[in-house]
Amino acid sequence: MLNVVALLYLGWVCLEYDHIPNLVSFKDVDRKEFDYIIVGAGVAGSIIANKLSMEENVTVLLIEAGKVFGPLSIVPLLTTMQQRTSVDWAFKTVSQKHSSAGFVNRQQFLPRGKGLGGSSQLNFMLHYSDEETREFDNWEKLVGSAWGRENMLKYLNGNCSEDGETSSYLDQEERHDSNLTSITDCDVKLSQIFLQIKDEFFTKNEEVDFHLAQYYTKKGIRWNVYHKYLRPAFKRKNLKVLYSSRVRKVHFTENRASTVLISPEEDFQKIYLVHAKHEIILCAGAYQTPQILKLSGIGEERELKSLNINLVKDLPSVGSNLFDHVHLPLYISIENPITLTMDKILNVGEMLHYLFHGTGFYSNSGVIGFATLNGSAVGLFGMGSINEKLFRGVSNYNEETFRAIFPHFANSSQEGVVLLCTCHHPISRGTVKLRSRNPKTPPLIDPKYLQDGNDVVCMINAIKLAVRLVQSQVFQSLNPKIMWPNIRSCINFGPTMKDSHGNLPKDRYLECLLRTISITSHHPGGTCALGTSVDNRLRVKGVHGIRVADASVLPAPIAGTPSKILELIGKHAADTIIEDFKRQN
Repeated sequence: MLNVVALLYLGWVCLEYDHIPNLVSFKDVDRKEFDYIIVGAGVAGSIIANKLSMEENVTVLLIEAGKVFGPLSIVPLLTTMQQRTSVDWAFKTVSQKHSSAGFVNRQQFLPRGKGLGGSSQLNFMLHYSDEETREFDNWEKLVGSAWGRENMLKYLNGNCSEDGETSSYLDQEERHDSNLTSITDCDVKLSQIFLQIKDEFFTKNEEVDFHLAQYYTKKGIRWNVYHKYLRPAFKRKNLKVLYSSRVRKVHFTENRASTVLISPEEDFQKIYLVHAKHEIILCAGAYQTPQILKLSGIGEERELKSLNINLVKDLPSVGSNLFDHVHLPLYISIENPITLTMDKILNVGEMLHYLFHGTGFYSNSGVIGFATLNGSAVGLFGMGSINEKLFRGVSNYNEETFRAIFPHFANSSQEGVVLLCTCHHPISRGTVKLRSRNPKTPPLIDPKYLQDGNDVVCMINAIKLAVRLVQSQVFQSLNPKIMWPNIRSCINFGPTMKDSHGNLPKDRYLECLLRTISITSHHPGGTCALGTSVDNRLRVKGVHGIRVADASVLPAPIAGTPSKILELIGKHAADTIIEDFKRQN
């Protein structure tokens, strides 16, 4: 039976592999000129490549360090298995001072997608809600009306251009199909429990917002910017794709970005040059865009001079303002057989159900929904038993911490949920700095998690909201037991025997817990922010011919997951670039 399942799966997976007719070699592009060079085929980079290549008189080169993602990327439940592999940049933080005491060397792993589609091929496919679009009200105050809600929502609502016409680069299917799948369509019983909790809070007039999880999936498989934007552009002759290519630096001629220096991932000693007639667009992400800019001579003068990098522009904001969400995982054991367990994951019937119907546990990443209150939020993750080797391998938790958080880890049939407590708008800010002049050396990433005490207060409020959810009548019908972690460094503050039955531990214990086990949500941004590093047209300040369009331009943290916001940034950037191109020509 397992052989049959494997063959069915393999045959289905093979349908996902694409022939890329416009794939080029290093020799094809060496010393050649393109109108636009895009660095990074992530969310924004894929969208910009699609839009620019629709202009038939424009030549575009898309450079990506990775290749095509493998079969694990398309099965939603298996997304974690891609981390710390060849399709993951596999970054990690520097040792954290104010958090991460329960991690090996106080360092957290930071997964980032390496390949066509970028982190949209590696993430949990979650679309939080339309609530995050409210962020544009704050952006308008910071950088002007071009990034205000009224202007940005035209890309969300019908994707209309400024003259009221529907944007031509979106096909008919996308205009009428958001490609979002609700968790209720995934045949997951826990989603009904979540809706009942929502109804209970609504009846009591509780001021808590509930959002069912929505996934970027289609017929049970991952469906993201690679499928929607990049794949349709592969056949265009004016778009060339160069993958397995590492950008060394951008060269400037008289203060204008003119050339990208690249090397093959497999033969890094070789150096090739590619010239940009108009612009270079960096879409390398919140960690690597500032790294590339600094290697190119744009950043804080003192940092660059310490590494003997020739200064092009003293721009201290590059690599500063790093922010990220963190989660505190709170494990709740239950008795009802409605959650995901290791036994169910390995069940042949469950695999066959997914293969033939595209629903069930394999069709989503396990997140059921979110509850929010005054900037604090709780995500419901329907996983009862957690594999120690896998989870420690992608998180960097030490053994004591993992086993304290998930005391039933050895029971492969244990039912339970994990409540993911978070703060939507953390105040703590970190940095991305160069470790060396070598482009292959990972940057020094210091998020400074929980450095600001206000973030601790916000996170404690999220934990208190989680306890309120557990105390609801609906949740109590599941016979829940809160498994407050017994951490040695926190033992003087709690927990007590009463706490497992819904009693709330002391804030001092909760703070200790937060500074020990809080884990990244994988939402970095802000390191080349709008208004400080780039202007409102995404042009790097103080130089010419280079723009940035990725999570690094986010001026502040957003509520929820950033996927939709990054799509809007990509669309807005593409329109802006084309406007400037047509104005100049």
